[in-house]
Amino acid sequence: MKLEKLIIKKTKPKIEIIRNIKFKDGLNLIIDDTKGKLQATGNNIGKTTLIKIIDLCLGGKNVKSLYFDPDTNSINEEVREFLEAYKVVAELTLENGNERIIIEKDLFSRGKWRVDGEEYSQNNLWLFLKIKLFGSDEKKPTLRSLIPKFIRISDLTSERMLKYLPDITKSSDYDAIYTFLFKLKNDALISKVNELTNELKAIEKKLNVLEKDKNLKSLSSLEQRKELIDVELSTYEEKKKKINFLKTNKVEIEKMRELILQIDAVEGDIEILDLEISLIRENIQALEKEGTNINLNVLKEIYNEAESYVGKLQKKFEEMVSFHNAMLENRKEYISNDLNQKEKDSFDLVVKRNKLLEEKERIEKTIFLEDTLDEILIASKKYEDLLIEKGEVTNGIKILSDINHEKEEISAKLYALKDKENEKNSKDIIKRFNIIFSDYSQKLYNEKYFIAYNENWEESKSFPITCETLSGQIGTGKKKAVTMAFDLAYLEFSNEMNIICPKFVIHDKLENTYINQLETIFEISESINGQLIVPILRERVSKLDENLIEECKIIELSEEDKLFRI
Repeated sequence: MKLEKLIIKKTKPKIEIIRNIKFKDGLNLIIDDTKGKLQATGNNIGKTTLIKIIDLCLGGKNVKSLYFDPDTNSINEEVREFLEAYKVVAELTLENGNERIIIEKDLFSRGKWRVDGEEYSQNNLWLFLKIKLFGSDEKKPTLRSLIPKFIRISDLTSERMLKYLPDITKSSDYDAIYTFLFKLKNDALISKVNELTNELKAIEKKLNVLEKDKNLKSLSSLEQRKELIDVELSTYEEKKKKINFLKTNKVEIEKMRELILQIDAVEGDIEILDLEISLIRENIQALEKEGTNINLNVLKEIYNEAESYVGKLQKKFEEMVSFHNAMLENRKEYISNDLNQKEKDSFDLVVKRNKLLEEKERIEKTIFLEDTLDEILIASKKYEDLLIEKGEVTNGIKILSDINHEKEEISAKLYALKDKENEKNSKDIIKRFNIIFSDYSQKLYNEKYFIAYNENWEESKSFPITCETLSGQIGTGKKKAVTMAFDLAYLEFSNEMNIICPKFVIHDKLENTYINQLETIFEISESINGQLIVPILRERVSKLDENLIEECKIIELSEEDKLFRI
């Protein structure tokens, strides 16, 4: 598609056309009206701003670029306030034969895009323009990675012919761009290869992350670990049967548990009785000691003293001694009887406990053979821990195996796609382009320039496409003119090959290009079916044919008549 016209208009308080710029085939000059004005410079009047507006209409993001100067880090408040106050809108018309597309872009903050009156989101606009400008709805390469090849307005795009995107751009992205532009591969294949390449990189990154996990490490490590766990599990096979018995014979196991509880209870009762028996024996010893240690003289003195206070006592001293001794004997007899009973109870409990232990031992030998229930339970816990560990390892193996399998599948698909790509003879296609490119460069510098596409750029770790002359690399001072020749050659090549693409190129920053090369470029642009849009100072083209300048001039700006007419 070509550019038909660009309208810049106020929409507030009413619609008012500021500019109505019509484009033509061939050369389109945006120049300044400084002819005969000695003090006028032709700078800062809106020439570059105009092509920035075209870029914004074609999906560019940054409206701020219209009033922000990155060199001085300053904002032109007059322009910013004008765009905001009057809600200025740009309306770009694209044409292809009888087809017309009108794209509107609001030039104020949070502005929208509209296509033929219908509002579009940024992503939807990019997809729409990818289809209209390039005849493709494939995701890769993206619209905004292609447009800077046709609209070279930044220092980066102007100074670099092939690597025109930011430095972070990968060689694989450039490969996708140039194979797409030159149709070295089927568009669907290009997109699929790029998609699979990104998937492969994501999988490799995921693998690296997983293998840094101490629990995963590597697939071979996990497989070795699983084998060791299996060996250890095999040693628990017999115990496993008993463990299964525990799970399937709950009634018997419950009896065993009840038996253990009874044994524990009886042993508790025995301990209490043993303590009580010990205390009783200590009491008996104390009573016996008390009976043998009676001091009759002291007792006689107490008796006499009592008699002196109350008179003659009813009981004689000898009777009192006999009563005291009888009381001690009665107490000893009572405690001894209690001791005998508790010893009997303790004996009975010991007998009961021993019978319970014998029963427990019998059941253990019958059910668990040589192992005790405790040993079986410990083995059960260890077995379960091993099973859990094996499950974790098996899961890790599955994760890594699945990822490796996916990686192998993607690699195989990529290999197959690259085989299909190679079916198309890229050398013949590049050769056809070089016929045009070398002709244009010959006219510019009397040197034949050509490009070469390296199909094995990944293996050689080089850039996919290079530009050279028969005598070597391009000189620095020639790059700008050669870049313009490259872009114009691509337009002519796309016409010959019936490639759908923008039939226009926009170049800024031509001030350092020699007049002879400018004249040649302008002549070439007038001879092809396409458009070259160039903002340039009048003084740089003052020595060219004045009639050509007037015929190709699409707008003339000045200090008194800047782009927005503020």
